[in-house]
Amino acid sequence: MRYTLQNHHFELHTHRAEAALAAKRIIGGHDTGGFDLFPVKYDWALEKYGIMMANHWEPDDIQMQKDVEQWQSDEVTEIERWIIRMGIGYFSAAEGIVGDNIQHVVRDLVTAAELKVVLGRHAHEENIHADSLLYMISSLGINPHECEAMFEQIPTIVKKNEFVTRHSRGLRRGLDLTQLGNQRLLAKNLFVFGQCMEGTQFYGLFAMILSLKRYGKFKGIGEMFEYTLRDETNHIELFRRLFLELLAENPAIATRTFRDELVATMQEAVAMEKEFIRDCLPSGAVGLRREDAELYIDYIADSRLRGCGLPALNPGLADPLPWLDESIRMLKEKNFFETRVTSYQKVASYLSELFKTEKEGTGPGVSAHDPVVGVWQTADQEASDIQSTTLLPQKALKPEVQEMALTTLKPAPIPKAQEVTYPIGNRVFRLDRGKAEAAYAAKRVINGRESLTFNLLPLRYEWAYDFYKQMKTTHWGPMSADIQMNLDAEQWHSGLLNAEEKGLVVLSLGWLASLPRLPGAGLQQGIRMHVTAPELKLVLGREPQDINTRQEALLFAAQCFGLNLHECEARFKEVARLKERREWLSPHELALMDCQDLVSDAAQKTFGRAVFLAGSCLKGLAFCSLHSSLADLAAQGKCPGLGNMMSKIYADEACYLNIFEHLLSEASKENPALNNQLFRGELRVLMSQFLELEKAFLRQLCSETKMTETRLSELAHQLDEIGGRTLVRLTELPTGRSVLMNPAHDDDL
Repeated sequence: MRYTLQNHHFELHTHRAEAALAAKRIIGGHDTGGFDLFPVKYDWALEKYGIMMANHWEPDDIQMQKDVEQWQSDEVTEIERWIIRMGIGYFSAAEGIVGDNIQHVVRDLVTAAELKVVLGRHAHEENIHADSLLYMISSLGINPHECEAMFEQIPTIVKKNEFVTRHSRGLRRGLDLTQLGNQRLLAKNLFVFGQCMEGTQFYGLFAMILSLKRYGKFKGIGEMFEYTLRDETNHIELFRRLFLELLAENPAIATRTFRDELVATMQEAVAMEKEFIRDCLPSGAVGLRREDAELYIDYIADSRLRGCGLPALNPGLADPLPWLDESIRMLKEKNFFETRVTSYQKVASYLSELFKTEKEGTGPGVSAHDPVVGVWQTADQEASDIQSTTLLPQKALKPEVQEMALTTLKPAPIPKAQEVTYPIGNRVFRLDRGKAEAAYAAKRVINGRESLTFNLLPLRYEWAYDFYKQMKTTHWGPMSADIQMNLDAEQWHSGLLNAEEKGLVVLSLGWLASLPRLPGAGLQQGIRMHVTAPELKLVLGREPQDINTRQEALLFAAQCFGLNLHECEARFKEVARLKERREWLSPHELALMDCQDLVSDAAQKTFGRAVFLAGSCLKGLAFCSLHSSLADLAAQGKCPGLGNMMSKIYADEACYLNIFEHLLSEASKENPALNNQLFRGELRVLMSQFLELEKAFLRQLCSETKMTETRLSELAHQLDEIGGRTLVRLTELPTGRSVLMNPAHDDDL
């Protein structure tokens, strides 16, 4: 197929597209960075993404007033309060560990674009779960230092966290997956996080919390845990499919020894969970016998093993908690969002239709079957029965806005007694708040206490959580009510746009398609890997969700215009002169990833430069002349829908710019190597060099779109002004609470 636009010709070859599909693999395939979805090989991944999007929820949707009244009354026992504390204490750590593993291990290592998409959604849901825990803590008035002590000092929680993190840390930095041993490490990581942790070790608490709700205790908290459990069933199935597909594509992994190792690992996970249940649940509490809860862990573990084609630990074990599984199966009878239509549902429906059309022509490359049968042939394993994962009951949310919405998260007053004692059953648990306060004091931007967890409270960097809430409330998508593309499509197809204006649209979509693999795109991920305060990880961890939103916008806009995305991207790359940018930015990316620690002054400066480049340069200046030109077009009444869409993307970028400026300011206060005029001088040089790259792009854009010399001069002056104001803010930016949008950036839009 041959495409011509202005003087540019593009040749698209069917056999190359077929080869690209054949080259898609779980690992070791062609890594496109995340936007080159079609043709789809792993159709189940996008189907799962659609389900996860349609099931979106936020903690603020849940009414907590009754829970607060019960917590403060004699209506509940101390044992029941203890279960809630243990639940919050464990999940505060566990959800962060899972999210960190997705972002810095699994999503980095898989290569097929559709897998990156669904894993990005998975990571975003872990953020939501972490936010729900903050909501519970704040609503109930629990001392956050006490929560810190729970997951630092309760031995069974510590053991469970150490169990999973030891299967994650070693895979975080550039694992060579051409080696069979490393392939097994990744396969075990998928099994441990999907089947042992989320699939088994979460279920002891799920049973206890839902039993409380069943008896009328803490219904709001129970509802949040139901929604969390519904999410977890998707996560378990996602990791199960990834695990099985990985083994199917790399059969040498599946040896008898490896099979036995996984079964032993599950056995270890089960033993830890039973110890945890004994800490939480004295016999006869919350309408749930401890013996039944332990048997349920055996039952659910066997289900996970069979789902992976592995032998059960307790063959033939009957379900000891049929009421729990019955509540899970109620999904088919209830509609979770029957009273609330959201843009998430619209996106899921749109992608489903788009995907259906695409899948019809995908051919034999689609893997629609469950790959469990045969993956253990190397291990001489007999096929076992498969128990499918079922989603949680979907329940209608209340439409009204909750008055108790989380606003500020101030630590409760600390009693004089530093040690808190909890007599639970025949055991006594002692929590040292002094140690928890010391852990809080160790929070830093870099070189702080690195726990991989979302032990968020008490917040040290409140502005980071402010930004997270702001980004959550201003979430948008291509299906948003205020984004209409009908007029854009009519203008495009009616000939109302001239060749230069069409070229500008193509360049804008090409920029959007190229975003995940543009020079410098890896800086934000590297920065998140190095920061140690969990609230910083939380806000930086929104990036995968933002990437998915932009992908949805890209697919929607391309469909409206009838454009081929390969053509758009090829055109943008030609105009953007990416080679010069890559040569200039790559050393900074590599230097950041090569830093094993940030102890030395040189390493701290590497981090500081990366934050400045990611924020002030890439978020604040990169291709802003392209966005300004598209805004000019929209101001003339042409392509208003696309202009609105791109302005929302640019507003998100402005928020990240503000985040990175605050991050650099905080890091400079804590690290003298960054807080001196010499280092600030280095940043000024970087800004000057980056401005030259942007002006080179502007001149090329001028040639492509027949821009007038006057407009060229205006845009060049605008670039200089933005760069100048950025350097002023570099020295004057205050810390603490912030205005959540950059006024200077807003004016430039």
